[in-house]
Amino acid sequence: LNKPQFYNGSAWTDFGNGTFVVDSLVIAGGGGAGDGGGGGAGGLHNTFGSESSGGGASSRTYNAMFTGENYEVTVGGGGSGSSGNGSNGSSSKFYNFEASGGGGGGAASSVGKAGGCGGGGGWSDNVVRAGGAGTTNQGYAGGSGGTGSQGGDGGDNNAPPMHPGEP
Repeated sequence: LNKPQFYNGSAWTDFGNGTFVVDSLVIAGGGGAGDGGGGGAGGLHNTFGSESSGGGASSRTYNAMFTGENYEVTVGGGGSGSSGNGSNGSSSKFYNFEASGGGGGGAASSVGKAGGCGGGGGWSDNVVRAGGAGTTNQGYAGGSGGTGSQGGDGGDNNAPPMHPGEP
């Protein structure tokens, strides 16, 4: 019909002139694992009322959008794993919400990288390596690596990290 429409649950309906509401879920690309720690998940923004956003934040306010306007959408890719430090994931964006890419996991003797959710810290025979910081209201920090060969977990959107030796 050469005009934008939406499905209202039972029929296709034309967009009217003016404003409409859009709920969104924006998740960035996850970080790549290093040889010592796991990659962190991509940051998360959510506007659907019954679900939380990342890092324990409540859902965001929906997007009020206007017919006839163009809106930026960017889908971030995941970071690559490595035999050293993993790389961070790329950011994703929808309208006014931008989610940060996940932090790369640390090498055996390195800390995890900061990101939407932090990368896990590496491990060393005698030193505990910290996990990378998460982005406020998007995700949690990565877990610390342990002594021996216990790499830290990458950070998660909805649960604080577990550390080596925890159940």
